[in-house]
Amino acid sequence: MIFLRRRIFLFGYYGFGNLGDELLLEYYRQLLEEALPDWDRWTLTAAPQQLTPLIGDRIHNRWDVLKPLRSTSSGDIWLAGGGTLIQNATSNRSLGFYLGLIRAAQLRGANTVLLGQGYGPINGVIARFAVRRSLSRCVWIQARDHEAFKAFESLFPSAFCAHGIDPLWELNITRVEETGQGILWIPKYSDLALVPMLSKVLREKAGDIRMITFQSGEEKLANLAPGIRYLGVCRDIEDFSRSIEGVGVVISSRLHGLVLSSLAGLPVISLGGDPKLWACCQLIGQPCLVPEKEISLNQIEEAFASITKGKELIERVNLLQKRSRTIRTHVIEELRRLGDK
Repeated sequence: MIFLRRRIFLFGYYGFGNLGDELLLEYYRQLLEEALPDWDRWTLTAAPQQLTPLIGDRIHNRWDVLKPLRSTSSGDIWLAGGGTLIQNATSNRSLGFYLGLIRAAQLRGANTVLLGQGYGPINGVIARFAVRRSLSRCVWIQARDHEAFKAFESLFPSAFCAHGIDPLWELNITRVEETGQGILWIPKYSDLALVPMLSKVLREKAGDIRMITFQSGEEKLANLAPGIRYLGVCRDIEDFSRSIEGVGVVISSRLHGLVLSSLAGLPVISLGGDPKLWACCQLIGQPCLVPEKEISLNQIEEAFASITKGKELIERVNLLQKRSRTIRTHVIEELRRLGDK
């Protein structure tokens, strides 16, 4: 008798040069290796040549989805790991890709699982209908934060919805022993109009101001910020650790800029109105600055005055790390249980 190894397919916004998503990819690859070591584990990424396969791991180009779908059998698992895949603020094409992948896997008899996911915004009646149709058949949806959990739970009351936190809170980063006087700024491309104005205000606030970016292609933001020292695109944790030497506060429009900085023991200020930034700041007791048409030095000063730092910040981060480890254990148990069915 021939016994076929079961398969689990990991997919997400992987291989596009975004630091946060690449860290999520490594997190979930290691988690699946621990949870299901005897399964064939497929990783779908836009840059397969950049990954070193783990034992039992197959690296596959995400744009060639027919092969993994044809390899899918009843009882296999397709797992979306981390990020905010269920949204069309970026584009309807992106949402359609992920929903189509989930639905195709379901039609092949696979169990579909979403872990560490944010939600929305979903614009348009047709898009909302498509989300309901595909995700209502998922066997397990784990939200990244409270706002996402409320959205998933209200949309899919019959699904197994769980409340989680961002998986990267589990990372171990060397903490800054003594904070410096510098300011590290982590913008993203949507800050394009804001960068010239904020760079001028920050130069009035401090002398040592640095900028890093997390996504390939965002280097052009540095050209709009004269007088700001640009350190380049941050590729890994080592790059990030070097960039925070001598820094006292981090201002970030990136969720994982907030997470990594807090893990290093640095106070942070969130920049932007994205709900995931607000949710993160609620966890760590930090200010969320939402600029409208203009941003002033007074707004910056108020944000600096309300930051959480020192022992209180470390205690909050330690609790989040402990919670993250507990969630990881639970995820592994649930995946094994699902695999035994």
